[in-house]
Amino acid sequence: MSNKELLISAIGAFIAVVTAGFFSNVILQSTGSPLIIASASASEKLVFGLPHALVSRLWNLIGGHSVSLLW
Repeated sequence: MSNKELLISAIGAFIAVVTAGFFSNVILQSTGSPLIIASASASEKLVFGLPHALVSRLWNLIGGHSVSLLW
């Protein structure tokens, strides 16, 4: 990865963590649901850390979250 890609990945990961924390806080205060940061941070590590890997494909992430939602 180039330095530009690393910088964009770092900024994207920071925004994703802040957004996930905000929504976790909002959900936790309103319904008592568990935090969503663990799942979101694992996904963002794949998307921002390994953007060209096969495991980081959008279909794999959406499918994995859908399966865990139903389970």
